[in-house]
Order: sequence, then C-alpha cells, then structure tokens
Amino acid sequence: METTEIRSRVIDIMTGIMPTWNKSEIKDTDNLREDIGMESIDFLDIIMQTEIMFDIKIEPEEAAKAKTVADFISLVESKLK
Repeated sequence: METTEIRSRVIDIMTGIMPTWNKSEIKDTDNLREDIGMESIDFLDIIMQTEIMFDIKIEPEEAAKAKTVADFISLVESKLK
C-alpha cells in the first residue's frame, strides 16, 4: 500500500473521530496533541480504528512515540511491511 493511501485512510479515521477537523487543514507536521488538540481518549480511539482498518497491532510504547501526523502514518506504514 502506498504512503498516500495510508495517509488518506489515517486522515479519514482522524476526521471521523474528530468531525470538527478539516481534512485539507491537517498537515503531516501537525503535532497530534498540541496543534490538533487531540485528547488521549481520541488518540486511543484513532489507534483502535487504525488497527481494525489495517489489521495491525500498535503497541502503547510505539503509539507514545508518534508525536506528529507524519510519525503516526510512518508507524502504520512500518507495520504493513
């Protein structure tokens, strides 16, 4: 799966959980907690939805290292290899 498709699906998950977010305004460099304002429960929901969509397992330690949108997309991409 290409990075652009992974990104698109991850952004779809994020905007599905946080409908106030605009897909076109989310940048890869955005900090998930500071720039986007994601709460911990929202992040957990995104992780669970991502695990289901991509049939992967994301460990808590791995998720904690994902600070930006790009970090999270890279994490998902690494799990798919």
